[in-house]
Amino acid sequence: MALVLVVGLTATAGAQADRIEHAQRRVAAAPNDPALWVKLADALVRAQRISEGIDAYQSAIKLDPSAAEPKLALARVQLQIGEPLRAAQLMRDVVATSTDDGLVASTGNELVALEEMMGTLGELAHALLPGASTPARRRVLVAAYERHVVALEARARGDATAAAELARIGTAALTPLVAALDDSDPGVQRGAIAVLGRTANPAAAPALVKLARRPVKQPAASPYEARDERELRVAALVATGRLASPAVFDAVLPLAASTELALREAATFALGRTGDRRAVAPLIAALDDRRPSVATLACLGLARQRDPRIGPALYAVVADARRDAVMRGACAYAIGTQRLAAGVPALTRALEDSGEVGRLAAWSLGEIAQPATLAPLLAAYFAHAGRDRRELELAIARTTGTPAVRSAPIDPGDYPRSRDRYDPAQAIAALPGPVAALPISDGALRTHTTDIAQAIAGALASPDSGAVLGVLGDLDGFADHLGAGALTPRSLDAPALAALATIGAAIEPALTALVAHSDRRVRARALSPLVKAIGARAEVAIAAALSDPDASVRAAAMLAIAQLARRNPIPPALLWRLGRALGATSWQDRRAAVTAMGALGPAADVAALVAAASDSSGFVREAVATALGAAGTPATLEPLLQLSRDDVAEVRAAAAQALRPLGDARARKRITDLLSDPAPAVRAAASETTKKRAP
Repeated sequence: MALVLVVGLTATAGAQADRIEHAQRRVAAAPNDPALWVKLADALVRAQRISEGIDAYQSAIKLDPSAAEPKLALARVQLQIGEPLRAAQLMRDVVATSTDDGLVASTGNELVALEEMMGTLGELAHALLPGASTPARRRVLVAAYERHVVALEARARGDATAAAELARIGTAALTPLVAALDDSDPGVQRGAIAVLGRTANPAAAPALVKLARRPVKQPAASPYEARDERELRVAALVATGRLASPAVFDAVLPLAASTELALREAATFALGRTGDRRAVAPLIAALDDRRPSVATLACLGLARQRDPRIGPALYAVVADARRDAVMRGACAYAIGTQRLAAGVPALTRALEDSGEVGRLAAWSLGEIAQPATLAPLLAAYFAHAGRDRRELELAIARTTGTPAVRSAPIDPGDYPRSRDRYDPAQAIAALPGPVAALPISDGALRTHTTDIAQAIAGALASPDSGAVLGVLGDLDGFADHLGAGALTPRSLDAPALAALATIGAAIEPALTALVAHSDRRVRARALSPLVKAIGARAEVAIAAALSDPDASVRAAAMLAIAQLARRNPIPPALLWRLGRALGATSWQDRRAAVTAMGALGPAADVAALVAAASDSSGFVREAVATALGAAGTPATLEPLLQLSRDDVAEVRAAAAQALRPLGDARARKRITDLLSDPAPAVRAAASETTKKRAP
């Protein structure tokens, strides 16, 4: 087999040498024939004599600079040897000089893909621009610009250089791009539309509207042709809207009454962005369109206008809970962009909505910033606890006097689509743009203590367990005192702590009522905030929770005893109940009791914990090891050494962690022994313990 392979390779090499020699003889006989130089170059490249092959291709190009074949062949070689810039230049020459439209198209496609990978599409488009008078080269130009402009637009909002480049393209390439709107290829038309709509040159708007208004072929050759034609017209209208040109108002207006929904949506979008005051009346009329998507676009269009007729129309939509929620959110946003104070009542009622209406109503109230809106804003803030409340926090900050520059809402010039249709929900979700993280003034808690307490009490009375749990999370956000979400001051001075104490006393009835709530999660979560709010007066509620039928509530009650111990003497009855729970039937109760006992610190019953070290449940013994480690008294050494030899690896690991603070020689030796434990978790715990002890 090896002999056959060697013979085959030798024969192949010999054949290549023969072809090269034959080609060289022919070139020597006719050195001015570029085709012969190409054949020689091909033979040399196949034989991997790359450098000689490149020289031969270049000789062919010198003899016939207009020939495409040697340039493309040489470009492929340049790509193979890692010289894409040289390859791209050769392909540019072919596109610029070839008279074969098919070759221009195929080479252009390869060239655009190559230059996109190199990041040089802008340079390519600039190079193609002078020769874009022919349809074939214009198509390559459109393809290059289409990909280039998409990348530029993504950067333009935060990059002045990218924005300037878009504007330059809109001016320099206007003529060939407008000419491409009449191309016979719908794909080229779509590309030209996409570029024109992103380059911010209003001069392109009339040509785009002309395409949108051109007569529809009747009948269409196929359903696909009819669909393509409709999509082109819609795309042209959307691009027109992005250019925001007042000059096209008269041409766009009739399309806003189209029976085709997609055209009506796009025309409403374009109409709203013309900036022409005559658009106000048709946009107000569009608020009653039977399709919410059209009405949403009308709201966004009205956000750009200034006219006394707009306010009442927007207020009516926002106040009507029967209307589409996304549309109402768009109109709420429009009120805020114009800071229409007369819209406050409608916006205030809309705060009760948990969706886009409430979110954008909150943002708008922050833009208007009337002190009278603080109470409903606070009520909404706590009613929506557990959710994203950035707009509410911003509105409260502004309403309570936090100095701030007004936000600059984004211009809703995007036209998001889903399944080839305008997607109003996606458009509204992007509004109002980035929300500034504006901290609420530290003085707001002290100044508005009563309003905050009333808002919290109202939210705690909600029938929605999720909302109640969210508020309890706000209240329980700090280890040693109540919280009030984002309204909690960053520096807790005496007046701030006094305000939190006042709030705690005010919400005591609402918190106490939650201990008997039908939702076990609420019953469990309410205990810690209750202890922080009223201290030892929570004894009755804790005692009741210790007998709750649900294990998680009983566990929360035990932890509440430890919470109470941080600032108050523990009532003897509660301490007795906790010790009794160490012998409960349920291992869950016993584990919770051990954990709570360990959290009592000096008040912990170490003897009871030592007795629990022989519990039948590994889960309980693990908790005992941790609790004994927290106690850290000499009396814990023997039980911890015992637990470090437990059959359960998790118990041994917990014991290894707990032995460290004792500082006893036996403890240190046992930790060293545990470095060889068969369980990885135990070895890791012992190793970590050793590291912590090392100087």
